[in-house]
Amino acid sequence: MRRFGEALGIAFQIRDDLLPYEPGPRGWASGDKPADSDLRNRRPALPVLLARRLASPAERESINALLAGPFPERGSDGRQERLCRLVWETGAVREAHRMAREQVERCRAALAVLPSGEHRDRLGEFAELLGETSPPVAEPARGEVVAVPPA
Repeated sequence: MRRFGEALGIAFQIRDDLLPYEPGPRGWASGDKPADSDLRNRRPALPVLLARRLASPAERESINALLAGPFPERGSDGRQERLCRLVWETGAVREAHRMAREQVERCRAALAVLPSGEHRDRLGEFAELLGETSPPVAEPARGEVVAVPPA
């Protein structure tokens, strides 16, 4: 159960980190958390960390500039939208999804040693939800602009 819980927690955090970078009901404007919350609070969310690792030198320089403050008190200065574009263009969204699915596989393996039954099945179903991809969105080609969250 410890292995299951650890993998489930990691998968959950990956999905939470992806929210500002995906459209649809689970992305961009999810709940009470603004899309630029991690950016404004300088939280090192996984998609940004992956984007920095996967980026070309020029893209990495752009990411670093976008992370620099200060931010306006109200409204958007467009930084989140530009960061979102770079996160997609570098392949960081795809890599984060792959990592989430990997954690779900770890969940499955941890559950496999338990006796079959309703409770194991429910835990497995919950883990599977975290491995699902968001609503289908075609990954943009390099240089192509992705849809941006509403203002």
